[in-house]
Amino acid sequence: MAINARYLQSTVDSGGVICITGLILLICSIYRFRNKEKVIKDTLDLEKK
Repeated sequence: MAINARYLQSTVDSGGVICITGLILLICSIYRFRNKEKVIKDTLDLEKK
């Protein structure tokens, strides 16, 4: 059981890093996409006026 727990821990560590990195990338891309959308919306609003 001790060996299994240690093995799981190392797997979780490497997997966790990948998960966290993926999450950060996802948040960044969503944030960038939202900003782009906002800029497009603002531009369209300006063109209407």
